[in-house]
Amino acid sequence: MRVGVVSGLKRETECLIIDNKIPDDLMVSYGIGPELASAGAKQLIFKGADALVSFGIAGGTAPHIKVGTLVLATEVLTGVDRIKTTRKWLDALAALVTDALVIAEGPIAGVDRIASSPILKTQLNTELGAIACDMESHAIGSVAKKYGIPFIVIRVVSDHCHREVPSWLLGCINSDGRVKYGELTAALARRPWCIVNLLSLACETRRAFRVLCRVARLAGPSLGFTQNP
Repeated sequence: MRVGVVSGLKRETECLIIDNKIPDDLMVSYGIGPELASAGAKQLIFKGADALVSFGIAGGTAPHIKVGTLVLATEVLTGVDRIKTTRKWLDALAALVTDALVIAEGPIAGVDRIASSPILKTQLNTELGAIACDMESHAIGSVAKKYGIPFIVIRVVSDHCHREVPSWLLGCINSDGRVKYGELTAALARRPWCIVNLLSLACETRRAFRVLCRVARLAGPSLGFTQNP
């Protein structure tokens, strides 16, 4: 029994490390965006994964969802598709973490590009009912649905729905999730008015990663998965 964990960033998968290694029950893949997430999910299944998890950070899309909130998605919405998560597994995971963390259950929106502005994030809430969004869950969920295996979403909110996340920021982050400071410095030199917002975003993102690491430890080596979820 092994669980395939797919994230956008290597830094997200590093939250799973316990005693200097990824638990034996987990297999990991990372890559930003739906195409890399889909490819990674398929690769994990071919290697023997019995279930899939979308694991990482997410943007908030509802006013009541605060930074650091653990979102356990009940379904993933794209506007044209609706992918249900595995309820029994979700409940098992929630039981392991609920006493220690702020949790919100509800739909998460899958987007192909970063939801950079408060307007875009609010639209995902008003039009789809989503409480958060990310760029990988819909692709991972589609693969899980195709192969008929259990699937859940574990995402921690790193930016409130009112926080702007510049679309150019992705170009300043490498595949490991680390900042490319040369590119960032050049980008900010062209946009000095963005500095204050980015400093706040950086603080919020660090908080989200701390929560994500705590989730992994509370959930245990299989993230709450059992053979018959």
